[in-house]
Amino acid sequence: AEFNPTAKQGVYGGYQPWINRAGRFRSLGDGQVDFKAIFSKLAKNDFEGWAVLEWECCLKHQEDGAREGATFIKDHIIRVTEKAFDDFADSGIDEEKNKQDQIKNKLLNIRRKRIKPFFDDKSQTDLNSYMLQVLLKTSVNLDDEDLKSKTIETIEILNKKLNQKIIHCYENKEIETFLEDYVYYALLMITLYEVNADKKALEKSIKIMNDTWELFFNNETRLFQKNIIKDNDLFASPLDLNDSNIPNGNSVYLLISNKLYSITNDKIWSERNEVLKKSFHQVLNSYYSQMFSFIKTLDICDNSLSFTFSGTSQSIRKIQLYLQKEYLGIATFVYQLNNDTKPSVIICKNQTCSNKLTSISEVVEYLLSLIHISEPTRPERIG
Repeated sequence: AEFNPTAKQGVYGGYQPWINRAGRFRSLGDGQVDFKAIFSKLAKNDFEGWAVLEWECCLKHQEDGAREGATFIKDHIIRVTEKAFDDFADSGIDEEKNKQDQIKNKLLNIRRKRIKPFFDDKSQTDLNSYMLQVLLKTSVNLDDEDLKSKTIETIEILNKKLNQKIIHCYENKEIETFLEDYVYYALLMITLYEVNADKKALEKSIKIMNDTWELFFNNETRLFQKNIIKDNDLFASPLDLNDSNIPNGNSVYLLISNKLYSITNDKIWSERNEVLKKSFHQVLNSYYSQMFSFIKTLDICDNSLSFTFSGTSQSIRKIQLYLQKEYLGIATFVYQLNNDTKPSVIICKNQTCSNKLTSISEVVEYLLSLIHISEPTRPERIG
């Protein structure tokens, strides 16, 4: 970086383009930073980490910056000497020092053989499910059928792995299963249904959600706890919802349960929704780390929005894709597919529903008439 102050602006000069600001990011070696001193201090303190280039420059082309930056770092890394510069004789009589070095090297060798985080054979269900759910939604927003296809292939691998039992990570070891493993997996399944009208995914999501209620719901706190209820005993206190997972498993369960009520109209989901919403309101101030997650989910439930499609999978495609890009994260997608070649969609908000809408223009017009529904910004993408 470099800093060329003037009396007319501060460090960043926020109303100026980067090239005119007093404080500017520059490519390595082009600014005012003394990197020789920095690398000397790293060598002096036996720094063993990586020297990583994060490049920004308001002038230079990024390809030149990357090429020059790699060379710059290589040229500045200091190979530390193994003996004092004035030890000409190097007699080797410092036996104590040699013993210390031998012990240090042995310890370092042991550490190098240790399994590093994220590099063992662990495959966490919650993280995999959440990532695959994000990739599904991304494939919709980017119109990327290849990404969607590869994501669905990977989901099939996960389904086979969890076919007999939902596990947390290690397949062949006794590792406790947690709330997030179940709800993130259920979220993945219901997202697959909403994106692809996959009825088997919907059925799997319903089963997982029912199992989750039986395994993790604590009738005393009226909330889910992180570990399985039957594992509670006098010597192991239950893990409560305040575990800093964002989004929290309780919030994810309520989000899915609200969707399932819109899809199935089964009152069991409505009843569970009311239990959780009441509990959320009671603990908002106690569990401040989850406050945003709770409020966001409560807001989605209070403004319950759903789209029910009729027609063939091909005929509904244009309207479906438009609405998915705009509302997949905040609305529920319901499919009642039939042989009707004329597509239609019914929009419901808090049980107030439209007539059958048969075009994007009709959909947009109805959405604009709803309170708190902002004007969609990308209708021209569908045509």
